[in-house]
Order: sequence, then structure tokens, then C-alpha cells
Amino acid sequence: MIRISAKFGNMRKEEDFIVYPRKDDAPIVIQSNHRIAKIDPVTGNGVLSIYRSNGAYFVDLLFKTIPITVSKDLIDRMIGAQPKEGDPIGPGGVVALA
Repeated sequence: MIRISAKFGNMRKEEDFIVYPRKDDAPIVIQSNHRIAKIDPVTGNGVLSIYRSNGAYFVDLLFKTIPITVSKDLIDRMIGAQPKEGDPIGPGGVVALA
């Protein structure tokens, strides 16, 4: 999987994020070892989870999030990094959009 490096909101330093596959009308979801974020690709507005030392997961987007605004340039990088249907995403796994 392609990773992007980014720093949002109150983050001290950049982290590497993976970009989840999505349909064209869905928000962009990215995840690092300690954070997860959901971003509207049209407006650039989104939410970032708080730091989680044991990993951040989708449920963390429901509680204690930080509002963020992402630049168009970074959104374009995220869209370019997201896996496409049929791409391998790990041992024995491929992307399939329903």
C-alpha cells in the first residue's frame, strides 16, 4: 500500500498514513499507527482522532475528535495514493468495492 506523510491539527510531527479505498462520493479515510481521520474531498474539512498509543480505529472517529482542514494539494495526494479495485492490499487480499 502507498503511504502518505502528513501532519494535522495538534500533531507534533508528521506520521505515515495509509489511505483506505473508497467510492467516488465517499469521504477519504486515512489511518496511521496512532491516528485516524475522515476528510470530505470537496471541502477539505474533516475530523482527526486523538492520539492513541495502542492504535486508532474507526470507533475513535466517534469520540474526542479534532476538526481539521486539509489543503487541496494534500487531498490530491490522498486520492492518488488510495488503492484501486483489484490492487493487492496485503498477503492474499485485493481491493473490492461493493
